[in-house]
Amino acid sequence: MPDESRLTGEELQKSYWFVTHLRGIRKKIIIAVIFLIACNWIYLVIASINIYLLSFEQDRQVRQRMAAQPSAFSRPVQMADPTVLSSGVIPASGETIDLYALVSNPYDSWWAEIDYHFELGGSPLPPRKDFILPKSQQYILQLAQHGDTNSQVKLIIDRIRWNYVSEYMKIVLMQRNRFTTQNISYTPSSQTESARALPISSLRFDFMNNTPYSYWETLLPIIAKSGDGIVAASLIRLADIKREEIRPVEVRWFHSFLFPTSFEITPHVNVLNPSAYRNR
Repeated sequence: MPDESRLTGEELQKSYWFVTHLRGIRKKIIIAVIFLIACNWIYLVIASINIYLLSFEQDRQVRQRMAAQPSAFSRPVQMADPTVLSSGVIPASGETIDLYALVSNPYDSWWAEIDYHFELGGSPLPPRKDFILPKSQQYILQLAQHGDTNSQVKLIIDRIRWNYVSEYMKIVLMQRNRFTTQNISYTPSSQTESARALPISSLRFDFMNNTPYSYWETLLPIIAKSGDGIVAASLIRLADIKREEIRPVEVRWFHSFLFPTSFEITPHVNVLNPSAYRNR
């Protein structure tokens, strides 16, 4: 009866080959696994670069298309000036006053670049520049001016340059003019630690850039109201606004005023101007 536990010559030869080549087989398997992992990483890196370059190219093309839009017609266009809905004086810190004007652009296919100045008590203040987007209302502020709260104030628009907004630019405006504020919290001077020495009140909120684009800056005109009346104002300039950023903001007033019942905070960014965009 043959001994089945004994290996045949062929089996011994195969076993000997396997034992002598085991280290080489293991090395080849490790190299193959490393190669597959490296291929996966290379694919991910290339895919990420392609996505970034595609996004960058799309953004570049959008900027080029925006820049190519007609900024103004060569011949005069008969259009009414932006409407000044209201203007006035607000008491501020010390012996200063704040000036405000609420301006409206009624057109949905035009945005305006304006040169303007305030007149306070009949005397002109230094000229300034601003812009008004289509179908919008905005507060124009000039803070910390020396004057009397009984002085008459008037906003004078010296020059207007109307810029046409195409249907494509209207889509850009709708998609990119998405800036919001949330978590608004007001602390009156009566609740601050230094209330007895100085009436300091504060307003805190979060500014949100709800777009995939970065901007050089944004202005935040802040209007504090008690009922329908304006009791305080401030103007904050935020620099280097990153895409999808949430930035906490704090505003302080160093004078007393009626307790505000509401706040109007309207981020002011000209998304129709290519120069407003920050490089990635």
